[in-house]
Amino acid sequence: MYQNIQIMTNEEGLPELGFQNIEMAERFVHGMSELSMVYNCNAQIFLMQFLADILKKCLEKKWINKGDLYRLSEKEIIEKMEHLPEDNPSKCFAIWKNATQIQESDEKPVGKYSVHIENLKVRYINPLVKIGSQVRRISEISSEAQQDIQKALHSKTKKYAYLDFGEFTFGES
Repeated sequence: MYQNIQIMTNEEGLPELGFQNIEMAERFVHGMSELSMVYNCNAQIFLMQFLADILKKCLEKKWINKGDLYRLSEKEIIEKMEHLPEDNPSKCFAIWKNATQIQESDEKPVGKYSVHIENLKVRYINPLVKIGSQVRRISEISSEAQQDIQKALHSKTKKYAYLDFGEFTFGES
């Protein structure tokens, strides 16, 4: 794929990477559209926010420090989170770690740790492609690429992702 990329001039007269043929551009758009939907799925966003929140709590309580985030391996940080001085965050981390499914809802769940998902920025790529001596956007010449882009742009999720920690509380996001 990389051998198919070259510097081209976009609509604004600026240099931009583009593809030398339609097939490679379509493959790239398809793969990136799939990744966009994975990155914007509720479980992925929930995961990132939960980890950020638990790390924030660990930093606030001084169970870890910023230097640990640079010095320690991910495995060592996780081990610390599994054995915190207070049971509550460790139990929540264990519940999250063993969860097989994140719940979703359009209504804010009461009494559960939840992450608001609505209004995410959708990322997609509409690369340049060379057609003979012309340079055009792939969406202008490929219905397949246009469909992939539209699918990414119009993917819908529920407004909230949440996990029930039962008797343990972690706070709300």
